Amino acid sequence: MKKKLFRSAALLLALTIIMLSVASCGKSDGVPDGMKLASGDAVDYIMYVPQNWVTDISTGATTAYVSENDRSNVSLVAFNLDDPNETAPVFWDKYKEDLVLTFPDAEFTEEDNTVINGSTAAIRRSFTATVTGDPYKFEMVIFNHFGAMFIFTYTATQEKFDLHLEDVDKIIQNIKLK
Repeated sequence: MKKKLFRSAALLLALTIIMLSVASCGKSDGVPDGMKLASGDAVDYIMYVPQNWVTDISTGATTAYVSENDRSNVSLVAFNLDDPNETAPVFWDKYKEDLVLTFPDAEFTEEDNTVINGSTAAIRRSFTATVTGDPYKFEMVIFNHFGAMFIFTYTATQEKFDLHLEDVDKIIQNIKLK
């Protein structure tokens, strides 16, 4: 009788420890605190944005903006390259020429390297330009992943750009590639 009681108590204790450890694990879905999934199933990446941002995946690219009153926004697009080994700096040099044609007053201000998903080398580029008469600032993170070029873009008016940099950095840090 004592052995049976001891086994029952040991089993109950083990079950209690397992339940407590599972309950204390926090979120098990992998979504970072204060964020929500923004990307859909049709893309080769996972992107999260702050919980209160508005998301849109109807265009085939992942986009999100701060609010109806603040259209500061982020987007992430990916496309296959003709040369799957093309590097982000080579791509940028060509893309920059197109940007100058689109935005003749573009001023390129910052060049930096960054990391996506802990290992993929990426470049980070910023520029300002006038859009429909208003001054805007753009920040892009560009990287090649298995022959596809990914372009993450943060766009905001110059007056609102710095307001969301912390959120944008958190978004970039939490991009995951499939």
